Parts: sequence; structure tokens; C-alpha cells
Amino acid sequence: MDLEAAAADVLRRCARGELSPEVALARLLIAYGDLDALRSALAAAGRADRDAGVRGAIERVRNLLASNSAGSALVLAMLARECATAEGPADEVERCRDLFDQWVGDSPEASVALYSLGDPDLLGAATREVVALVDRLAVLGPERHVLEIGCGIGRFQQALAGRLAAITGIDIAPRMIEPRDSAARGCPT
Repeated sequence: MDLEAAAADVLRRCARGELSPEVALARLLIAYGDLDALRSALAAAGRADRDAGVRGAIERVRNLLASNSAGSALVLAMLARECATAEGPADEVERCRDLFDQWVGDSPEASVALYSLGDPDLLGAATREVVALVDRLAVLGPERHVLEIGCGIGRFQQALAGRLAAITGIDIAPRMIEPRDSAARGCPT
């Protein structure tokens, strides 16, 4: 993969509003795998790009990275764990379960959305954005019963509580659904 081309595509999509700066940063962290390399690439891209919209996207991503260096480093550390390969479907399920159990121990917020950078406020904003979309689609209602597969730490159960007849969440990773001391709780049992 050509990192320069991949990064340019991510930044163009961010400039067009197709990707939030948070998602763009997460994708760039995945692509570069190193904070210093990413910082250098963003600085060079900001000087070289002639498109004002892309330069604006670069600046938003750079500011997000600067204000969330610890969260960005956390995401890279979490991603570094995903190196085992599975030999078949059963092994893949077990590998995913183990990985998400480890990630939720690192950061409940980042485990369900790397783009949150482990920040509860960023995750909350993203959750509200998804709930607003679901509202616009008019699929909620007090008579509806919802099953969420891969519920993670239960952020949508919390956000939709009282707006549905019932919402049930299941997850492959047992640690995801364990109650926590933070405001985020696991899926209802």
C-alpha cells in the first residue's frame, strides 16, 4: 500500500465531510503505525497541498492529534496487539474474543471505537451522531424491540434507554459486558 496515496485519500475524504477528523486520524494511525512518522507526514502534506479544503482537514487532524497524543499512543499500543493469525474460523472467533477482551481492559471507549482515542467525550459525541441518524431514519419507537449484535460496552443501550420497548445486546467478548465503574456499563443481562 502506498502510504502517501492512502493518506491523501483519507484527507480528501475528510475535507469533503465523508470522514470525521477522528475517523481520519484513526485511519492514519493504522496506516502509519508511528506517531512521529504521522506527524511528519501531516506537516509535509500541509505544506504541499494546494487545496484549501484539504489543508483545513490536515489542520483539524493535526490539532486532534496534538490534543490527544496520549489517546493516539494508546490506539497504537492496542493495534500492536493484533498480530496473531488464525488458522480457521474457530481460531478467528477465539482470536477476536481475546483481542477485544484485552482492548476493553486498555480502554473501554477505544475498544468499541478506536476513533474515540479512549476519550469518553469523543465517544459520546459519536454515539449521539449515530443516534441522530437512527432518529432521522425513523426506526425507533416505544413499541420496537432491538437486538444489538456486538454491543461492546453498552453505549447504545444507554443512549436508547427509554426510547424502545426493549433493547438487548450481545457480545463475543465477555469482558465487554462486565459492569464498570465508569458511566459506561455493559450490555443488559
